[in-house]
Amino acid sequence: MKIEIEVISKETLIKPCTPTPIELRHYSLSCLDQIIPSIFMPLVYFYPASDLISNTERSDKIKLSLSQALTKFYPLAGRVVDNLYVDCNDEGVPYVEVIVKCNLADIISNPIPNELNKFIPYELDDVKDLGLVVQVNFFECGGMAIGVGISHKLVDAASCFMFINTWASIARCDYDDTCHLSPSFNSSTLFPPKDASLVRDVCLEIRKENIVTKKFVFSNSDILTLRDKYADQRMKGSVFEKIGQRPSRILALSAFLWSRYMATVHSERDTDKIYAVTHTVNLRGRTDPPLHEFLFGNIMRSALVIPFFDKADFGWGKPIWVGSGRLATKNIIGFMDTKLGDGVEAWVNLEADDMAKFEADKKLLAFCGNGI
Repeated sequence: MKIEIEVISKETLIKPCTPTPIELRHYSLSCLDQIIPSIFMPLVYFYPASDLISNTERSDKIKLSLSQALTKFYPLAGRVVDNLYVDCNDEGVPYVEVIVKCNLADIISNPIPNELNKFIPYELDDVKDLGLVVQVNFFECGGMAIGVGISHKLVDAASCFMFINTWASIARCDYDDTCHLSPSFNSSTLFPPKDASLVRDVCLEIRKENIVTKKFVFSNSDILTLRDKYADQRMKGSVFEKIGQRPSRILALSAFLWSRYMATVHSERDTDKIYAVTHTVNLRGRTDPPLHEFLFGNIMRSALVIPFFDKADFGWGKPIWVGSGRLATKNIIGFMDTKLGDGVEAWVNLEADDMAKFEADKKLLAFCGNGI
């Protein structure tokens, strides 16, 4: 269904509750940050109506806890300068509140990923120099959704969830500095930045394309079937023979979706082209010695399965559903566990013409049914 929203609170700026010290005002980007496009990563957390707390009280708690969280994650409240550093000037995070002219159940029962972007206040490629934007969405039934757009220039998935889970913990009033690891902001010393003249602004390469996002859900039993299928192929020079072990859930799903993508979208292949699939790998636990678990920034390379699950409890319970929305770039698949933990959601981002071929593939539909 098409989503209609009405802005009820004009954009304000949420600033850190404590001013950032002068010595922390200059946060250098790492070379890994510099090569990342300037786009927002969208996440939307959906919550039912609550008899214990009004939406006005929830709004106040969200704003206060965001201000407190920004004191710990101060680069997000600053402004990016020349793809080199963040001026941590506490200018603040744009914050908007809207009314959604439908019930929460209308969204949950039939989610359309492309429509979920309306829960984010900015277009995904309209980052400019921002680090974070937030939109709180109130449904007619009393439910709500927190929409977050966080700049990929500053964070990877691990850093994103690090921030959101800390923010939620502060909102629940159970954050304790002695029990929680503080983020580390020294990635530029480990991965020194390059001269700006030598690094292309990757955001210029983001083209306006007719990208469609659809969610395909694979049950645990279907995933087990795929793992068994590829485990049986661990011979005769297959990639799974080379890794020497039974493929994981993500490896099996990746191999299956890649095979169906090639069979449908590129059934007539250009022999002069090389087709490849890459995974994004979280580097934090893969170095010797391991990097700081809470190292902030883009600590990844293409070569992530990040524990997601859905722990963003701001004090009124965990979200009943979390959606990603449409991404700004094509040919990307994101994996999330289903709410009940009985399967995996594959969020597939393709150009519209390619999606029409992909979602009609009979071998794909035999495993997961129609995408939504």
